[in-house]
Order: sequence, then structure tokens, then C-alpha cells
Amino acid sequence: MLHTWMGLWNKMFLNNDFRQFIFFERNNCLKLNTRASHYLPDVDRKCTFCRIIYGSKAEDETYTHLFFECRTTKKLLNHTINNLTPELANIQELKSIFWLGREYTDLRTDTCTKYLLIFETFRYIIWKKNYPGKFQAPCRY
Repeated sequence: MLHTWMGLWNKMFLNNDFRQFIFFERNNCLKLNTRASHYLPDVDRKCTFCRIIYGSKAEDETYTHLFFECRTTKKLLNHTINNLTPELANIQELKSIFWLGREYTDLRTDTCTKYLLIFETFRYIIWKKNYPGKFQAPCRY
């Protein structure tokens, strides 16, 4: 699996910003609100999307929440799946495919690359919309 996402990171047809996002994401270096709030006093640890839409019912912004469990993200993810990968619409191991590009039992590289590229792009767009211009640098606070 390491080879597959590293393969994406090394694809020259992807722009540098996207490749840098993949590198930071896979090395656990994205500055989500839960992390940034420890170092920057004006940053709320709650999910930006949830805070805007649901107010005080917002949850902490973790990797899993922002990219997979957030109600706003979930709606966009379902729309993406229905339009780009309808074969995944009712699959049991969606979380595994979303993060790893494959089911735990499926080792086909072509499937991994296809799903990884789709879902890495999805996470990149969520990231860019959630943080337009802020927290874009590496893991230094």
C-alpha cells in the first residue's frame, strides 16, 4: 500500500501543491484546527464546516471527522461516489477504500490507484476549501 500512495505523490502530472498535500497528509502533518488551536490562540478546535452550518453543535476537527465523518463532507462524499464510483455506493468497507484505496482483502494495484486518486483529490479539495491560504505550510507552528 505504501508503494501506491507514494506512487501518487511521485506522479509528475499532479501539480506540486497537490503532491505536497498528499505528502503532508500521509505524514500526519496537516494543521487541522484541533492541532493549530494548541499553538495559535485565535484558532477554534471545532470543525470549520460544522461551526459555520451547525454552530455550537460542531465537533472537533480531526482527520477522520473533516475528511470522512463531517455531515457536510459526508454529503459531498456521497455525491462524489454516486457520480465517479457508483460501484462503491453500497460497499461495506468504504472507510478502508476511502483511506487506503482498496478493501483490506483486495490487493489489485489498478484498483488502489484509481480509488486513491479519486479520494486523494476529494480530500485535497476539502482541504483547500476549508483552509484557503491558511495553515498551508508544513508541520511548523
